[in-house]
Amino acid sequence: MRQIEARLTERLGAAQVYIPTLDRALELLAELAPLDADEASQQLVDSGSVSQSQTVEGVLRSARFMGRHPGVEVDDRHRVVLIGEAGGQRDR
Repeated sequence: MRQIEARLTERLGAAQVYIPTLDRALELLAELAPLDADEASQQLVDSGSVSQSQTVEGVLRSARFMGRHPGVEVDDRHRVVLIGEAGGQRDR
């Protein structure tokens, strides 16, 4: 599987693939952060950004695979947080 991923990544190179659903999901995660990752997954479904329950980690893996820079990450407390915020957290 990793070989297939490596070959596909190599072939795609710097090409930006048009994936509006993924882009909307990433925008929503950035708007909602910080929040619990399970709640974020439900918000993605509720907003229509994904059609079925997916983990935030899976969405972020897909984004990185497709050459996106998500702007959020899941921290060690299983919370979605903005990348680059002081201390990794932004309080609401």
